[in-house]
Amino acid sequence: MDDSGEEVGLGVECSETNGGDLHRDIDEISHESNIPIVHLKVRDSNLKELTDLPIGLVDIRWLVLDNTSIDLQVIRESAEMLGNLNTLKLFNENYTIIPENVFQEGLEDLQTLWLNGIGIYSISRAAFNHLDNSLVELSLRENKLGTIPLAIIALMKIEVLDLTDNEIQSVSEGLANDLSRSLHRVRKIMLNKINCTCNFAKSRFARWIRENAIKGVECGYPARFKDYDVWSTPSEEYPKTGP
Repeated sequence: MDDSGEEVGLGVECSETNGGDLHRDIDEISHESNIPIVHLKVRDSNLKELTDLPIGLVDIRWLVLDNTSIDLQVIRESAEMLGNLNTLKLFNENYTIIPENVFQEGLEDLQTLWLNGIGIYSISRAAFNHLDNSLVELSLRENKLGTIPLAIIALMKIEVLDLTDNEIQSVSEGLANDLSRSLHRVRKIMLNKINCTCNFAKSRFARWIRENAIKGVECGYPARFKDYDVWSTPSEEYPKTGP
């Protein structure tokens, strides 16, 4: 850090590269500079054959991978080296299933995780267990999830949860109870817009949102409630039938 307390380090951005070239480039940069690489963004590349991350990323704090075809297991196998990682953002990859222990021990400082537009339809219940005491923001936008994943209930410190543009139509009473018992710090949840009928207003999910002033869940229907935030809309105002 400098005298003002700001983090000092290099930011590197790569595109149209491959695993071998990435290793070579990161090694060259780390050897030629006394300043650690703390930010790395790789986009529109072919990292399919990459088996491990370059050792020059040992100080990395912020990692973004966008359309690289990297194997998710590379991140798992590099967990010990990523002990300083604060932010991990993956876009436009192809991971239909997030298995358990991908985000395993070694990632204790990870506070922000984005897995956006990568085709997820299933997440193991134990996928985020090792992030339970660190993760503050989780984004799972533009995937194929049909329900809020149970894996989320392990995230005791989560404050922001983004599930926009998935296939989630409703939240069961049982799942709502699990969420309300576990997610005590959450302040914002984003979903596809909700059909705000009287039945929804009485649901455990809606009551939990209102009782804890959780912002972000918005009505899509009926028309007069469009874009209303559920947390601030009194239950008695909701219509008794759908639109």
